[in-house]
Amino acid sequence: MVRRLVKWVFLPVIVADLGGQAHATESQAFGLYLSNLTGSGLSYHRQMESGWGYRMTGLGWAQGNVGYINVGGAITRGLDRRQWGQLYGLLGIGLAMDAFAGTAGLAPALGTQLNMASGLGASWGPLFVEAGFSVFHNPAGFGVGPAGGVGAAWWF
Repeated sequence: MVRRLVKWVFLPVIVADLGGQAHATESQAFGLYLSNLTGSGLSYHRQMESGWGYRMTGLGWAQGNVGYINVGGAITRGLDRRQWGQLYGLLGIGLAMDAFAGTAGLAPALGTQLNMASGLGASWGPLFVEAGFSVFHNPAGFGVGPAGGVGAAWWF
């Protein structure tokens, strides 16, 4: 069962690697991502000439006795590059934590969720769309299911 699950989770990245060079140029980007594949928040993305790349994402805030942190990252592999954009495979991990310090007789609480996901993505200029499959753990236990994300980035 575990072997079959690992095979399906990593399949998009394996397929991406079989695709060979994506004729990528080395570039970097800063942007904003909303994703349960690779974390949400401000992001830094680097694409290398080999077609491999990585993205780091993070967001945090606190107000009064409530706080939230979301961090993540992904390894990407270009599949195909065209004038309009590129197709890529990704393997990502994300961690979301929210905390409540407790007031007026309410008990403190800490909720966490860890996602490990693989998927496929497409970019059109500064816009990104991603879809994939996620294995996650939260206080309710383990789960599996579809995952996705959207983003915008400024490349330089």
